[in-house]
Amino acid sequence: MADYDPAAVRVPPTVAQNCYVEVEAHPEAAGMAMVGGVLDAVDASAFDQRLDVIAGSVCVNDPRSKAQRRAAACGALGRGEGSLACLCGSADCPAVTMPAKPAPMIATR
Repeated sequence: MADYDPAAVRVPPTVAQNCYVEVEAHPEAAGMAMVGGVLDAVDASAFDQRLDVIAGSVCVNDPRSKAQRRAAACGALGRGEGSLACLCGSADCPAVTMPAKPAPMIATR
């Protein structure tokens, strides 16, 4: 094709050129949103690890599932916070004095 009609040759964009993140209102749940996208694998791994660190900043008595804490961690991350408020309800919760320590990010390419 390139020999006969060079203008007809289409070069598809690379995956890296199609990276994106979208945030949009949930169509069926008022007050909720959906987040999705395509990231570089190293960036996605760092994001995943950071969500786990923030989600793990509460005590074992926090009533939320890990998935719920990871979702809450997205908000904390967006606000520049390094930990979640524990919802255990205990006045002497160990998470109150336990700062969320950033885990080392391991790049894998």
